[in-house]
Amino acid sequence: MKKQSHWSAAICVALAVAVVCSGCSSSAEPANAEPEEAEVVSVEVMPAKLGEIQSEFLYSGKVKPVEEANVVSTVGGTVQEVYYQVGDHVDKDATLFQVGTEDIENNLEVLNAQLAAAQASVKSAQTSLELVNGATMQSQIQSAKAGLEQAEIAYNDMKTTYENNKQLYEAGIISKSDMDQTETGLKNAEIAYNQAKESYDLIANQMPAENLRKAQDGLAAAQANEKAVRAQMASAEKTLRDATVKSPISGVVTACNVTAGTMYSSAAGAAFTVSDTSRVYIDVNVSEELINRIAVGQSVDVKVSAVSDTPFTGKIDRINPAAGQTGTYNVKIVLDNADGQLKSGMFGEVHFVNERHENVIVLPRDAVLTSDDQSYVFVNEEGVARKVEVTTGIDTGEQVEVTTGLAENSSVVIKGQSFLTDGDVIEASDSEKEA
Repeated sequence: MKKQSHWSAAICVALAVAVVCSGCSSSAEPANAEPEEAEVVSVEVMPAKLGEIQSEFLYSGKVKPVEEANVVSTVGGTVQEVYYQVGDHVDKDATLFQVGTEDIENNLEVLNAQLAAAQASVKSAQTSLELVNGATMQSQIQSAKAGLEQAEIAYNDMKTTYENNKQLYEAGIISKSDMDQTETGLKNAEIAYNQAKESYDLIANQMPAENLRKAQDGLAAAQANEKAVRAQMASAEKTLRDATVKSPISGVVTACNVTAGTMYSSAAGAAFTVSDTSRVYIDVNVSEELINRIAVGQSVDVKVSAVSDTPFTGKIDRINPAAGQTGTYNVKIVLDNADGQLKSGMFGEVHFVNERHENVIVLPRDAVLTSDDQSYVFVNEEGVARKVEVTTGIDTGEQVEVTTGLAENSSVVIKGQSFLTDGDVIEASDSEKEA
């Protein structure tokens, strides 16, 4: 019994050892097993190159023609002809439409007759003025002078006779009756002499002055009447010209509000609108932050998406130095539009440069990551991703300036960087080569 018990114990021990050895054998790795390979991340890289970058202020506005004319006729009446319609190109001084002129022409005929009469009156008044000191007047003066001289001689002779007869009378040689006749004769001679002097003074002095004044007044009145008639004629002739309504500028007809055969009145508003779109402009209102950074004559980019993704070049034409009610400053941007691509009413975006840096490292914005206020990029170092802390400058939203931390020509990860950690094994493809 004791012998059998001993063998049973030995068998149990052997089985236990076999089980332990079997377990150890199954869990151990073979001596020639290779270590597991690290996961490779596919990324896209590009070299960090020097370039330029700028930050911008962006404002939008509507395209408008630099020159636009609302044509209004000062002459009302029936429209006889309309020569242009919307969309037609017109040259400066081209006739847009014609208003009837029959009444104006009739009025001009009447005024022409009045002018002829006025001119005749002027000629007559000039003749009268010339006659004031003419031969007739000189003859009258000479006749009055001769009469005065004769009256003076007769008066002097009568005075001598009177003195002689007075001595004879005092000597008793002649009678009192003879003396009385002599005295009467002297008085009559004196009266005749005084009348001759008055007549001569009137004809030689007073009448010429009065006649001259009357003649001058008559000429002035005739000339004034002629001038008034000419003014009426000039007005009528202008009305006649204005009835032919012309375009004040070259451009394109953008509105036509008249029809042949209908009545037109300026109270109805503009008959035509002509727009010169060879040059257009956009008005924008900029902030006080920008106003002192721009100047008249400065070039700016203007993007009109309806026409092209490529910006147009405009120039600052006017800057209002005074802020409006909103606290902004009005700026006018002018663009050449000889090809007519820019249409009135289109929306344009004006790009003002705020800051520009040149010869700096510029990366796509997505290449720069941020965590805990720290900016960094991943660079490819012989197939291994290395995290590099950087500082940034101008950020446009599409590109970013790297000011420190990154060397020129470093291989920067620009796609797949969001899935990397420092030390990851990467498989890099060159974005420029693929492009």
